[in-house]
Amino acid sequence: GKENLPDKGPFLVICNHYGGGEPESLLRTFKNVDLHLAIGKEIWWDQSTFTRWFLKKFGTIPVEESLSNLTETEKEEALKRQGKSGKAVFRKIIDREKEGKLATNVGFIRQSVALLSRGDALGIFPEGLWLNPEGKIKLREKPELKQAYKGMELVASQYKKLTGEELPIVPTAFIEDRKSGKKKVVIGTRGSKLALWQ
Repeated sequence: GKENLPDKGPFLVICNHYGGGEPESLLRTFKNVDLHLAIGKEIWWDQSTFTRWFLKKFGTIPVEESLSNLTETEKEEALKRQGKSGKAVFRKIIDREKEGKLATNVGFIRQSVALLSRGDALGIFPEGLWLNPEGKIKLREKPELKQAYKGMELVASQYKKLTGEELPIVPTAFIEDRKSGKKKVVIGTRGSKLALWQ
């Protein structure tokens, strides 16, 4: 899908994320545009001053994580599958949500719309946290999404409210050929509907 690569923004990149270097690959794929990636606030952004400095250099935008699409039992099961640092973050999110403090991400929406309105691009991995049942990286042979979080449409609607224009969406997928082990990026046709992902 190289012919579908936009040469300028604004647009929103929607992509799957299985935990195998997708952010770096996405930045390389869209190297001719100013692409900002949404990144987990508690998992990455808040880890250290150095990490935050490094992520800022790449123009990332912190987004507060959520496990609100899972039942309490599923949350606890996801917690058990995490490593030491993941357990601490998942516990923090689970406890925060038990107290009724859900992620609102008002700052993320504002920052995203500001970047888009100046002609930049935004990349979002709407599947959210890494919740593979086996607790391992699980690559895919088809360009598909796990059940994704809602919220992308909020960025698009706020962009339209500010500019009066539809925000183009670029559906993107990382897949792997099981036989050869080769990974590739598939870029779909640029459009303005979030339903483009099929």
